[in-house]
Amino acid sequence: MIKTLLQQVILHIAIFGTITICIGAGCSSSPAQKERLERAERVVNTYPDSALTILEDPLFKEITTPKLKALHSLLYSMALDKSYVDISSDSIIRYAVNYYSKRSNKLRKAQSYYYLGTVFYNAGEITKAAENYLRAKEAATNAGNSYLHGQICNTLGIIYYKQNLFEEAAELYKESGKFFKSAGYNDKYANALSYAAKSYYLNGDDSTAIELHNKAIGIYRIDGNTDKITLNTLGIADILLENKEIESAVKILTKCYNKYHDGIIPKRHYPIWSKIYFEQEQYDSSKYYANRYVNESNIKDDDAKAGTLLILCNILSKQGNYKEALKWNEEYTELKNRLYKEKEENHIKEIEAKYTRDTLSETYHALQKRHKRHTIISSIAYTILIIISIAITAVSRRIVKKIVRKRDSDIKFYKELVRTLQEHINDVEERYQLIKSGHIAGSCDEAVVKAYAERLDALKDIMDYAYISESTPEKFYKKFREYINRNNKDDYSFSDLQFIANKKHHGIIDYLRENYPNLNQSDLNYCSMICLGFTTNAMRVIYGHTNNASIYNRRSRIHRKLDIGTEHLETFLERTIEDIAKNRL
Repeated sequence: MIKTLLQQVILHIAIFGTITICIGAGCSSSPAQKERLERAERVVNTYPDSALTILEDPLFKEITTPKLKALHSLLYSMALDKSYVDISSDSIIRYAVNYYSKRSNKLRKAQSYYYLGTVFYNAGEITKAAENYLRAKEAATNAGNSYLHGQICNTLGIIYYKQNLFEEAAELYKESGKFFKSAGYNDKYANALSYAAKSYYLNGDDSTAIELHNKAIGIYRIDGNTDKITLNTLGIADILLENKEIESAVKILTKCYNKYHDGIIPKRHYPIWSKIYFEQEQYDSSKYYANRYVNESNIKDDDAKAGTLLILCNILSKQGNYKEALKWNEEYTELKNRLYKEKEENHIKEIEAKYTRDTLSETYHALQKRHKRHTIISSIAYTILIIISIAITAVSRRIVKKIVRKRDSDIKFYKELVRTLQEHINDVEERYQLIKSGHIAGSCDEAVVKAYAERLDALKDIMDYAYISESTPEKFYKKFREYINRNNKDDYSFSDLQFIANKKHHGIIDYLRENYPNLNQSDLNYCSMICLGFTTNAMRVIYGHTNNASIYNRRSRIHRKLDIGTEHLETFLERTIEDIAKNRL
């Protein structure tokens, strides 16, 4: 009995000693972990690769406190992002988000949401990315870090810009510039002004765009950044050329070349000079710069090359050299087709890469967790695998059935869409021929005729594509969206809609333009579509909006400009049309 008691005492002493040693080891490692995390944070912005080396130390395999684990999660995500490693799984940053979202530390909360947004952005989940960037922006308001606040606004600006929400993008770029300036980053401040200028230009506000380009140029002059000065000067020249102020465009470009390029025109500017001379009907000079640009072996801007090829085709057509014009037109068509094909292939590769990364990441972390916890007995492991396989098979069958049902529904929908489009194109072609032949006198201006012509060509292409992609509706839908996007960027894209709405509804568009001067061209286009009976979903497709909030933001802006209180926009337009009709009687 005494021997048994002695053995129990020895066992308790051993257990107590082991616990004491473990606690001691944990206490001794915690200060070391904290010191290395602080060192990593000091260098993460300037030397992210060094920060990665520190953060990947085996010391961090078993972090002792939730606070240090959250900080390691955040800093590791920062170091990866600043080292240009695109992470599309939230497994690393998620712990930091869960921890700091419940704490009062505004800076850490803003950083966590920002890098979670970046993960979703890399994964192509733009809506989730925007949601987390907005949370980061809110947290950054009182966080005392102007640079981070500027970076958040700048990234949101990029998202809105890609959704063609140029007014919102411009404001976000300007806001980011304000924070970059406050943080002392003049180069990023100037870059933000440049992007804001481009957004204002695409939104139709040319004067503000030119003002911001000039402001950016002033900052770049202080830093001596001649490339950015030249780039912004080119942006101003493009705006002037669009507004037919050819002499002013030539003047500012020449002044820039004389001051920063020894009077020599940079090769990347040849397309604009080809366009300038084309507008001046100096076709030989236009052809000279176009030929020099397309024959350059190191051209990287395929879009600029395509535009230059089109100018060459137009020049030779005007000069009567149709054979040479046809050659350039074929090269232009081939290049545009290649660009569209590359765009589709890149999209497919992005999707494949996304799912491959996600699958590998999930598998790796699952194995790592199982290894840390325990070694599973073989029989139990096999049983679990069988259960999982059965579950996956059952789920897969349901998913396949769902996909098949959706595919059948899509095919039915797109067949109906093709039929409707065919009726539409027949009607448009008949009207266009009447207008072209002069049988409908005084009912259409040149802009509307051009709009009908371009719309006819585009619709014919879509109908041809619909035939060959009948079994793959997603490809037809993608082609249809490309047509909508190109149509939105064209100078005459909505001339016919405004014209028809105006004629059909007693001059409603002229009335709005005269009585509400704050309405821009985009606003009038939107009102035209309401008058012509376009649904909200149809207008979402036309404007390329990916969520309901975007189209309602547009409606809210028009609502404020009309100052109509709580009255619905459709009700206001119906009432106004009735009032105009009564006054004309």
